[in-house]
Amino acid sequence: MINDSDVLEKYCDEMKFFCWEGETGIKQIHELCRDLGYKENQYQHGDSLHEFLRDNSGAFEALLNWIGENMTDEWVKGLSFEDSDEDDEIEDIEDMSR
Repeated sequence: MINDSDVLEKYCDEMKFFCWEGETGIKQIHELCRDLGYKENQYQHGDSLHEFLRDNSGAFEALLNWIGENMTDEWVKGLSFEDSDEDDEIEDIEDMSR
């Protein structure tokens, strides 16, 4: 079972969000915010926030840390992936090999 503090890390791994710099970071934070439940129409490409985030990758780290520390039940639900049957089978095989 995953606890709330691991949800964001698992989400980023599943989404393959490994680089949080420049335009890639902006695209990923936009997608993350959408999955947290925020509306897509509140973001404008090229505005001052866009420029700030593109030029300051440390801002992404601060946002990610804050989100991880303030995880709500609604956010956990938005970022959680359903375990597939395949994942269960892999866990069963790993358990048998121990």
